[in-house]
Amino acid sequence: MIVTLRNSMKIFLFKCSLLPKYLPILLYDFGRIYKYSGLFNPHTEKSLLARITRYYHILEKELAMPERTLGFGKEILWGLIEYLEEFSTKYP
Repeated sequence: MIVTLRNSMKIFLFKCSLLPKYLPILLYDFGRIYKYSGLFNPHTEKSLLARITRYYHILEKELAMPERTLGFGKEILWGLIEYLEEFSTKYP
């Protein structure tokens, strides 16, 4: 138990020592996620475009697979159609 706790403490302290080095990178990444993902303000044009991109990318990936799952993209496709209709009505 002591050996495991000692090793865990060493790993934790090592990771904490890396924090100052990587903190600017983490903050930069978080800023980009906050700005472009649409997660924090889901009712914007960018957010809707991000959801559309996500859904068509899922369909695109499934279509690129050599063995496709029967009926896989059905719900995704209906979701994509809903988002496209919403986008076309809100932002003509």
